[in-house]
Amino acid sequence: MKIDKRIAQAKHDARPDELPAVFSRRNHSEWLVTMELDAWIELYKEFGVNRWIEERGETHEKQQA
Repeated sequence: MKIDKRIAQAKHDARPDELPAVFSRRNHSEWLVTMELDAWIELYKEFGVNRWIEERGETHEKQQA
């Protein structure tokens, strides 16, 4: 099945709060993830914000000790 059809299926199957993605791999190879750029950017921004908050929280806790 072509990747365009797999992405369309992932979009169809995804719940409203989920980011559609296709996970695939060839035999004895690493897993790959394919998703639309907008979804990847959303995921990346969320990761970055959460990481920033965690770092600030750790810094804040260290200052209070």
